[in-house]
Amino acid sequence: MRLLLLFMTAMPSQGVRELLIPVSPIQALYAEALTASQERGAFIANPALAVKEPYPCLHVAHTEWFAGTRRERVDFLLPKTWGTLGIGASGFHVWNIEHRDDPDDDPQTFSAYNTSLGIRYARSMGKLTVGVETGLFIQHIYTYSATGFKASLGAAYNLTPLTPLLPLTVGLSILDLGAPVALFNQSSKLHTRILLGTSWNPSLPFNTQVGVSYAFDGSLDASAGIGGVLLDILHLYAGGGFGAHPRLGAGMALQLKQLQFAYSSIFRWNIGLTHHIGASVAFLPVQREDPYLLKIIETSKTFTEIGKRDMLNRDYRHAIDQFDLALVWWPDNEKAQQGYLEAIAAEQKRLISLHLEQARVHQETGEYLDALREYEFVLSLAPDNAPALSGRTDMRLALEQIPILAKGQPPEEAVKLFDAGVAAFRNDHYKEALAYWWEIKERFSYIDEIDPFLDLAARRRDEKIDSLILNSYTARELGSLRQALMLLREVLKIDPTERRALTHKDELTTLIHRKTSDLLIEAIEYFDARRYRLAAESFNKILALDPVNPTAQRYLDRIQQEEKLKPDDLADLNVSATSAYALGDYDTAIRIWEQILAIDSTFSNLQRNLQRARRKKELLSPTPHP
Repeated sequence: MRLLLLFMTAMPSQGVRELLIPVSPIQALYAEALTASQERGAFIANPALAVKEPYPCLHVAHTEWFAGTRRERVDFLLPKTWGTLGIGASGFHVWNIEHRDDPDDDPQTFSAYNTSLGIRYARSMGKLTVGVETGLFIQHIYTYSATGFKASLGAAYNLTPLTPLLPLTVGLSILDLGAPVALFNQSSKLHTRILLGTSWNPSLPFNTQVGVSYAFDGSLDASAGIGGVLLDILHLYAGGGFGAHPRLGAGMALQLKQLQFAYSSIFRWNIGLTHHIGASVAFLPVQREDPYLLKIIETSKTFTEIGKRDMLNRDYRHAIDQFDLALVWWPDNEKAQQGYLEAIAAEQKRLISLHLEQARVHQETGEYLDALREYEFVLSLAPDNAPALSGRTDMRLALEQIPILAKGQPPEEAVKLFDAGVAAFRNDHYKEALAYWWEIKERFSYIDEIDPFLDLAARRRDEKIDSLILNSYTARELGSLRQALMLLREVLKIDPTERRALTHKDELTTLIHRKTSDLLIEAIEYFDARRYRLAAESFNKILALDPVNPTAQRYLDRIQQEEKLKPDDLADLNVSATSAYALGDYDTAIRIWEQILAIDSTFSNLQRNLQRARRKKELLSPTPHP
């Protein structure tokens, strides 16, 4: 009775709002702060956060506020592309409440009740989530009554991709939009309320929320809360607020799989100690195990374990490759993603140390151009590396003091040719550097100081040719014949008479022609036998070797336009493309993934895999000359 009388003597709109408050125990603690939270009770303050549950499922919740208030809610959590649809009801009914206008009067007995029906919808669109809730409420307490509609709008945005070191979510809600009420037979309007909150969810066993709310009657509230999990089943909370509705409290929830029981106790200055209890259960559908998904997950986990072993052995380069393959098989593998980032950081640290040492050796032997190139490579990895910055400055000063520039007044044309050669050398274009410096030798024969630079450029040119030929043989062994041929063409740009490259090019051309012919016969046989998935795989392999092959392109167009490939065929094609990627045959992997996307643009994760394959191919491709 004391509680209800306190409500009745408060400001009318605030009293209405208090009686409309039956919510989850967590909401009673955090209130405004829960607007951006990912807790189960967050949707009460922000309908947008209704989608923070598993998909799809049926969610049933029951909460009690004091001893006489109930809230029942049923949510149908649909597939993510559809959103969440929920219906709910809340209310209380208290009998035999006594009221006296004057202490000497005889008591009057009355009942109090509240009934509210609501419906809500929410949808997640990437990092943005939006929601709306509307409903009808009916209340009656003594001579006070209120009937009308209420509505709420909400939105939340996950800032974690923009602030990876500070995983934040922000939320905004507008509550009770224009709900008309009647107070003591006088028409009034329930004040609109705006809530703004932020939630910090680090990868720690706790999270924090902070929020503020403003009602257009001039009242302002602020609140904060912190929660943590013990032993994966026990959730502990503490929170409070100040302003128009000061409060302080703590609570706990026991989580047993999809079943949760919660309790909180809150002290309110104007009311006293209140208690909130609640329970919720989520019914997850029985999902049929997908053999294809299980296969790719297990394969991804295998590569992840190999990568972890490589990290222990400090073979970071191989670990990067293994984690990369794990992510190609299953891009949502969080352990592989974490291992990939750690391996890249460790390999970068190793490369910096290695190239700094090589720069020091070149510097000590007077090979200033090589030393400068090493320092600049380090700075491409770590722009603020102090030894590399200092070394680059020293090498630039050393180059300005070399004899060709230091003695007398050398011809201006010679200086320009020398500088052009230095720029080409620093970009690994040794053929161009050699050409510039040979021109100095031919036009200014008396400048003997150019001889060491000619020898250096010739050595580096030969080393680059050897490296390109070796990479070509490696690509051939991996089955990436077109990539091998591109590397040989780069060798022949440097030296058109290179015997090894010419021989290997002839072999590759013959091999590509023979393999293309064999694949074409095989692919047409598959097509005629209506084995379209195998036919598409073979035709794509042909186009990876010969991108302008008209027969393969014509058959692939028929397969696509006549919708010969079914979802299971696309899944098998994806496995084939992933296997090609693992073998280093990026051309074939790219061709097959592009074919899948042309048929089904929503096929899971292929865009990410395509980007990975294209980046890998670019790394293997020779740097184009200016």
